[in-house]
Amino acid sequence: MGNSMNNILIKDIPQALYEGYVWYSDAQTPVVMLGDKTQGVTLRKDAFIIEGLLWDRKARKSYRIAYDKGIQKVYCYDVTDADLNGEGDVVAEDYIVHRIPGIRRLSFLRYWLPEKDEMCEGFDVLMPKRLVFIGFNQLV
Repeated sequence: MGNSMNNILIKDIPQALYEGYVWYSDAQTPVVMLGDKTQGVTLRKDAFIIEGLLWDRKARKSYRIAYDKGIQKVYCYDVTDADLNGEGDVVAEDYIVHRIPGIRRLSFLRYWLPEKDEMCEGFDVLMPKRLVFIGFNQLV
C-alpha cells in the first residue's frame, strides 16, 4: 500500500495539472481546478485557506490543506497504481458535492489497516485509517 504521508508547507506544493479545489476564507465558493492547465496554490495576505483538496494525476500525489485551530496544515500523500486499482485494503469512494458549482462528486481512496481488537479476542480487524482525494467524478 503506497499511502505514505508527509507534512509540508503550502509553498512546497509544486505547480501541476491539478484536479481539485482551494477554498479561501473570504470566498463563498472555492477556486476549482479541472486539471486542464498548470496551476499552483496562491497564498493571500487578506485571506487564509480554509480547506483544499488537490490531485496531481501524473505524479500520483494528493494534497490536503486544512485550517485547524489557527494553524495551516498541509499533507501530501503518495498514491500507487495498485492503490488506484483497489488492490489490498484500499477502497474507492465517491461523495456527492453540494457547494462546489459544476462538480458532482469528489473521489477518494479509503485505506484500511489491521489493528488488534480486544473486543474480537485480540484478533486483527480492519480499521479506516486514511481518506485520500483522487479527483472529481462527473459521471451520473
